Amino acid sequence: MNLHRIDLVSLYLFQLAARTGSISQGAELAKLAVGAASKRMTDLEQAFGVALQARHSRGVKLTLAGETLHRHVHRIQSNVDQMSDDLSGHAKGLMGVVRLLAKAVKESGATID
Repeated sequence: MNLHRIDLVSLYLFQLAARTGSISQGAELAKLAVGAASKRMTDLEQAFGVALQARHSRGVKLTLAGETLHRHVHRIQSNVDQMSDDLSGHAKGLMGVVRLLAKAVKESGATID
């Protein structure tokens, strides 16, 4: 398996094609040329060594392997979204570390009102 041929754009395109049932509609949503999208789908299948989509005259249908990949891509997309949110917080200065220093005080039995 050649994992160097797998990228987020291809996985996103795969997700769109699965959702729409069409590589060309997925390509349009991803703003890619249909030929480039088709090549990316072929590259994904070659990288995993298994057919991910059954191509028909009326579109594509996921194979069992494609359904497995679709579940994984959904989780990857959720992780990427969470990563983006987390890093956006850092970029806006909303996330960081606050360190507090407190001095120990000997208990004297006195109370504060």
